[in-house]
Amino acid sequence: MRSGRSVGWGLVVLGLLASSGVSRAEEWVELGSRRVAEGAEKDTIPVAAAQAGTGRFDAIKLEVQERGIELLDLEVHFGNGERQDVAVRAQFRPGESTRVIDLERSDRVIERVVLVYRARGRRDGAPIVRVLGRRAGAAAPAERWEDLGERVVDFGAERDTIPVTAREGRFRRIRLEVTDNGVEVLDLDVRFVDGSKQDVAVREHIAAGGRTRAIDLEGAARAIQHVGITYRTRGARQGKARVKLQGLQAEGAAAAPAAPRGGEPRWELLGRREVAFRAEQDTIPVTASEGRFRRLRLEVEGNAIEVIDLRVTFGNGDEQDVQVRERIAAGGSTRAIDLPGEARVIRSVRLRYKTEGRDARGRATVRLFGAD
Repeated sequence: MRSGRSVGWGLVVLGLLASSGVSRAEEWVELGSRRVAEGAEKDTIPVAAAQAGTGRFDAIKLEVQERGIELLDLEVHFGNGERQDVAVRAQFRPGESTRVIDLERSDRVIERVVLVYRARGRRDGAPIVRVLGRRAGAAAPAERWEDLGERVVDFGAERDTIPVTAREGRFRRIRLEVTDNGVEVLDLDVRFVDGSKQDVAVREHIAAGGRTRAIDLEGAARAIQHVGITYRTRGARQGKARVKLQGLQAEGAAAAPAAPRGGEPRWELLGRREVAFRAEQDTIPVTASEGRFRRLRLEVEGNAIEVIDLRVTFGNGDEQDVQVRERIAAGGSTRAIDLPGEARVIRSVRLRYKTEGRDARGRATVRLFGAD
């Protein structure tokens, strides 16, 4: 777990909590808190005895105070000796909270929560992390999950794709259900109809008959084209597992419009640049095409990179600034970035960014794509 990297500020949904505390109407209860140790990588928040026996909880979330923190993983330990592992891999500023983390069962007492993390920011203080629990039975009415597609995956294989064939709606969450054999799901990459992609670190062992947590999708609800799965099956060598993809539509979401020109946008490579470790900005000259474009996308190889913003220079000399604020894992890409106005010739794109990693010689290769 120590080798995990943080996902982009946009790869998770961050909830801001009011300074006066958690709304009673939502039935959230503070279970415990801790000022985590400076520079440590692991710490434990015991659940206060006064709360441990007051009822069962079906979800938790963490709130960060006073200083930023990078959470990598959580372990929820229950009174009966069982535990649930959760991959978080996200950065949080003071006052921000994690997504709602659903517990696999609501009939167990929570004993403690173990954090794997890195503290961020100044070194004159350590973050305070609060654990909040949602009482079982206080959740919103049952949500209607829709079957989007399924795939029978082979034992020992490492990757497969589930095309979305059942629905053309817009979805804000997905999850996987598994039958016939256990599966260890490592990662997902969600490809949307607009050509953008979201990478999700799952890291969950799913027993036959079980399912993953609900996975929030970035931004507004969007139409999904397919979901790639990196996994390992578990059980007999000749075993197979059936993996079903389900989606939860946003309330009031209209049916998704058809993709432009009958399918996924045709992305064209415009240029590439090897960017230096910890440099602040660089420019990608557009050398590969003289076409006209109304969308851009960046793909990254070799090292993770945090893209802060872009400055697009067009063929007539006009410039446009685009705020991105996305962390892109190695092998990942940004969302599709819409440019206002008509499609135009692009001469160059200047990007402001931060690369990641401990090796000062680290670099990342950034490829620029355009689509009409």
